[in-house]
Amino acid sequence: MTLHKVELELALELLSPLHIGAGYGVAGYLDARVVTDENGYPYVPGSSLKGRLRYYLAGLLPALGAGDGQPGPETNLFGERRPEEERELAGTLHFGDLRLTPAWRDLFDAAGLQPVSSGLITERRANVMLSRLRGVALERRLFSVEAAPLHVGFTGGIAGHLPDCGRLVTVGGQSCPRDLALLVVACQALTHLGGRKSRGLGRCRLTIVQGTLRVGEQPVEPAQLLEALR
Repeated sequence: MTLHKVELELALELLSPLHIGAGYGVAGYLDARVVTDENGYPYVPGSSLKGRLRYYLAGLLPALGAGDGQPGPETNLFGERRPEEERELAGTLHFGDLRLTPAWRDLFDAAGLQPVSSGLITERRANVMLSRLRGVALERRLFSVEAAPLHVGFTGGIAGHLPDCGRLVTVGGQSCPRDLALLVVACQALTHLGGRKSRGLGRCRLTIVQGTLRVGEQPVEPAQLLEALR
């Protein structure tokens, strides 16, 4: 088994407003706030990105095949919870937060919009709770949700050292961990982030920035990694 240094940069575009909750709000005014960074701008925590990529990969593995090596791709990429041992096995990759792109920050600044605390960068959406039994709106169950607006862009990265566990693919004469190819598949498969997805929030497009995927010191094309899986 060999450890391979890997890194890549991601770009996220919102195709609908995005709500990733901060866990607090003011009932009757704004019941669910979005999570914000130290400057007050909305962002996507690396833990949220990691969790959703794991979810999509888990759904794809039966079709892609997990390989015979141990530990499996999910453990290699994301770590593993072991309740019976009361501990968690950390993954070897770091999933960075996705922050507003410089272009979007410049656009907000040029428009004179301050961070989210002003209520100008995000939008407030009113919703009503529904009865799942009767399929109708419940009385006195109006609430509001804050969301980052449509088309806003975020960027961030994934980096670390990935063990190959004997699962290798060859790209341009270079040996790469097969699990890295599975991570690329999960990135392309991701279509939603955050909460309130059943209400139309969180639809997005996640792409690997061209030229940023590297194994060791060598650039690797995501399309070639995907082709090596076939």
